[in-house]
Amino acid sequence: MKISSIKTLPDLLLSIFLFVILLTACSAPALSPDFNEEEVKQAAENVVTLLNAQDTEGLRAVFTERMNSAISDEVFTQI
Repeated sequence: MKISSIKTLPDLLLSIFLFVILLTACSAPALSPDFNEEEVKQAAENVVTLLNAQDTEGLRAVFTERMNSAISDEVFTQI
């Protein structure tokens, strides 16, 4: 075995190792089995409809408690 090939073997192994880590780190986590894409789309369409109608009471009914406390009536007028 040549000396140059001995020096490149660790580099090759390191490159393969980093490549494998990169592939596994970039994969998306699995979605929850409770996730329903159609329900999410319907909820998003509902919010857009309420925004277009400027229905602040309807939006407040959809919002979580945290969102309601963060978005004041003044913010709604800006939206």
